[in-house]
Amino acid sequence: MKIADHFEELWLPSYGPSRGRLRVHLDNSAYPDEKEICQYLLAGHDLFNVMGSSDDVLGSGETILGGDSLYSDGEWIWRGDLWFYVRNCHVILPDRFLSRVRGYGYVIPAEDPSRLMDIAARGGRGRPETESEGAGPEVTDDRSRVVLERLRAIDWSDDAAAYEHANSRALLMREYLRRTAVWAKAYDAEVSWPFLDLVQVVAPEVEIAPTVAAELEETLTGVAPSSLKRTCRAAVRWAALGQSGGELPAELPTNPYEPLLVKFERGGGYFVEEFIDLNGVMVRLGTVESNLAASPFLALAPTILDALDAEGEITYYAKISDGYPRSNPRGIVRRRIDEGQTYDEAFTRNLRWEPTEFLRLYELGHNEVDHVEISAVEAARFIDSAITKLTATR
Repeated sequence: MKIADHFEELWLPSYGPSRGRLRVHLDNSAYPDEKEICQYLLAGHDLFNVMGSSDDVLGSGETILGGDSLYSDGEWIWRGDLWFYVRNCHVILPDRFLSRVRGYGYVIPAEDPSRLMDIAARGGRGRPETESEGAGPEVTDDRSRVVLERLRAIDWSDDAAAYEHANSRALLMREYLRRTAVWAKAYDAEVSWPFLDLVQVVAPEVEIAPTVAAELEETLTGVAPSSLKRTCRAAVRWAALGQSGGELPAELPTNPYEPLLVKFERGGGYFVEEFIDLNGVMVRLGTVESNLAASPFLALAPTILDALDAEGEITYYAKISDGYPRSNPRGIVRRRIDEGQTYDEAFTRNLRWEPTEFLRLYELGHNEVDHVEISAVEAARFIDSAITKLTATR
C-alpha cells in the first residue's frame, strides 16, 4: 500500500514517515490534466467511508464532503479530500502515482476484492506498505478483523447520533432486510430470516479465526438484544467467507451485512417488538416476500446518508419536464414539516439543501416546471449522481 497524499497534516504518525508538510508540496500552476486526475481520485474503490466533512488543513475555511474517507486503485491509497487539494492548491503528487494514473488512461483499474481487503486491513492498522514490499504477507483473518475493528468503534448507546441519523438508519435497515431476504429465499432459509447467519447456510465449514472470535465476544459483552449479537458475529463470519476465496452467486446482493454495519456506525443498534425500534424511528419488519419487492438502496456513502437526515416529516419531489423524466429529473426538492413549521428546500449545486420557493410558486400557478413525489431511495440516487458529477467538474 502506497499513500498518494502522505503528508503529516493528513495522516497519523502510525502510517510511517510522511513526505513532510502539505503546504511545502504545492505548485504555482495546475497539472495540464488536472480535471482527469481529479476524476480518477473521485472514482477510486471505497476502502472506508467516513461520515460528514473534513476541514481544509491549509486554512481556507472550506469543508470537503467525505474528506476523511479512504480510496484505492488497488496499489495506491488516498484520502477523500485529495481531489480538493489537487484542484484548489495544486498539490504535487508522487511521480509513480501520476504515471499509474496516466498509464491507465485516468480510468480506475477493475476491482480486485481480495487485494482491496488486504489494503483496507493494512490501512485500518496504520501500517502502510513501502514501495519495496509489494503485496505483503497474507493474513488469513484480515477481512474479519476489519469488521471487528468497525464493531469495536461503535458507541451502542449514542442516542443523539441515533436521532440525528434516524432517516438514513431506517433506509439502511430496510436495505439489510431486502438483501438478506434475497439470500434467504435463494438458500431456503426463510425460517431464520431476518437476523440470520448466512454463512451457516452458504458455507458452514467457514469459521472465524479463534483469536478474532475471542476478541469479538469481548467486544459484544453487554450488547443487546441477542439477535444483534448474532448479526454482528454473522458480519464478521461473512468477512471470513470472503477471505476464504469461495465463489458466491453473482446475481445475489453483495455483502448483505454492510447496510447493517453502516447503520450501527450511525447510532448503534435496535430492539425488536412489533416493529424494529431503531431509537428514533420504527421500521416494519414485513415478510421475506415483501422485502424481496423493496427497491434496492445502494447509496451507502456517508455524504449521501447525511443529506437524507433531517428533522421532521419529509416528502421528496422530482422536478420533471420534457427530456427530464422521473428517473433523471432536473432537480429534487423536499418539504419538511417540523413542529408545525413547513420548510421547502432544494438540493443545489452547492451539494446541500437550501431554501426554495419552487413548491410555493407552483401552488400559486407561477411555475410551469412540474414535479412528482418520489421516495427517499430515488432522492438518494439523484444526490449520489449530483455529487459525482459536480465534484468531478470542480
